[in-house]
Amino acid sequence: MTQLKLRIAENRRKLGLTQEQLANQLGISAGAVSKWENGSTAPDISLLPPLARALHITLDELFDFQIQLTPQAIKDIKDEVRTCMLQESYADGLRLLNHYLRQYPANGSLLLSAGALIMMYAPLAENADETFINEQYQKAASYLQAVIDQQDPKLTNSAMFSKAYCLLSLQAYEECEKLLKSLQEQTIDASAIILSLYEKQGRFEEARHACQGLLLQDINKCISTLSVLARLSEDKEQMPLLVLSSKLEELFQIPQGSSQLLLCQCCLSKQNYSEAAHYFKTYIERTCASSYNYDKHPIFKGIRLEVNEENQRSVRKHLLESLLKDEKYEVMSGYSDYDEAIQLIKTAIDNNL
Repeated sequence: MTQLKLRIAENRRKLGLTQEQLANQLGISAGAVSKWENGSTAPDISLLPPLARALHITLDELFDFQIQLTPQAIKDIKDEVRTCMLQESYADGLRLLNHYLRQYPANGSLLLSAGALIMMYAPLAENADETFINEQYQKAASYLQAVIDQQDPKLTNSAMFSKAYCLLSLQAYEECEKLLKSLQEQTIDASAIILSLYEKQGRFEEARHACQGLLLQDINKCISTLSVLARLSEDKEQMPLLVLSSKLEELFQIPQGSSQLLLCQCCLSKQNYSEAAHYFKTYIERTCASSYNYDKHPIFKGIRLEVNEENQRSVRKHLLESLLKDEKYEVMSGYSDYDEAIQLIKTAIDNNL
């Protein structure tokens, strides 16, 4: 009943029909349509075919019938689309994604994955400018809203969080704040209890993996928060905060952390080009030397990354190429650290490191 009332209301609104207009097409009262949409009654079986036709959908779509995708099938689709976006082109990957969305238009897990893939890889598209990226983020936001509308408790919070990020990027600040406040009201962090539960049950391996994931998440949150705090602080307070962020990255061996690059940018703003070149070189050295997985990490070796090594190489190559093209760093040209860093970038790209 819940899915049926949502499908009627959703598709009626898509067509721009009022309840009265839909009722007139079916020869019934507007009150009957209202009762369908609030779930107090359901359409008579004889009205289902004309109702589907009036809404321009099939009976299967009206009842949200679909072949269910297993978690493994969702993962396989994500991997295939991601690889296509990175190894061929973003446009090719988007066409492949749309192919799967046409097959499973109401699958919440696939819609959630579609939003995440677009958000992550649209900025890497060839010739991606602000207009293109905004269009793609709007597309992602629409997929994520569809997940939110389905009210699946397993998916809703993730969809709300991802959509909030989209809205932030699109500068839809009021809507973003409203969504985040709603998310804060609903979300309860049960991680500490879960860890204790696993430990008391003797599920030590699961507890260890959960600890690793939570620790990495919290460290990245600290690093990100310090970076934001630095941006909001006065000039004299920025460097100490970014240095602390960098020390966290070094202490916990966080791969491809951005603190050194932020330190470089901070020095550039002060026209301290020699120190900026030092931080730029350190950032490039750490980036080129960082592993594509946590297999040998002293703390996080139990963590498995979703993106495979081949696709991570493509992302790193794109990052390094973008640094070569970024004109704001050219002011450091002639400083030995910067020139050596540029050579490191070119070598890494040539060797596909």
